[in-house]
Amino acid sequence: MAGRPKDPTVNRKIFNTIETILNQQHYHDMTIDQIAEKSGVSKTTIYRRWPDKSFIIIDMFLEKTEMYKPEPVNLYQDLYAFLVHVMTIYKSNLGIAVMEVLINQYHKEAKKRFMEAYFNQKRSVLKEIIEYYAEVDDEDLFIDLIFAPIYFNLIIKPEELDESYIEKMLTLILNLYDTTK
Repeated sequence: MAGRPKDPTVNRKIFNTIETILNQQHYHDMTIDQIAEKSGVSKTTIYRRWPDKSFIIIDMFLEKTEMYKPEPVNLYQDLYAFLVHVMTIYKSNLGIAVMEVLINQYHKEAKKRFMEAYFNQKRSVLKEIIEYYAEVDDEDLFIDLIFAPIYFNLIIKPEELDESYIEKMLTLILNLYDTTK
């Protein structure tokens, strides 16, 4: 016999509370106790839904990032729109928290959830964009060439990452890479 169905408003309370907390402090300083106290949701309820705060952050990120796919215009504009969308998400407090989870060596299961539920899906959307316009021998390598500078800048020099940077980087990669069909 299954238990009571989960109240969908509980996740919303928790996510709203985390958003407020992340506006005031870093992810690594946030605690489950703090989330429970400020949201009015018991620690038991939180731990029934997630094993730790890294999973809460990943699930919150997944909920906030719908599967975005730009309307087809051309390869450059479609990739540019997609990359600006991704950059905007990652430069938010939630995106910064997700990056902290991803670079932490102890959050292996949360990273696995991220890879399955977000990364692989986004990569498939990118492959669809590329296949629509271009013939690329190794789509995964092509995607890595586009995303490596994004992730590098998010981690090392986030102040450099903006729409102008994406424009220059994407133009350079597309000019160097023969994408004609």
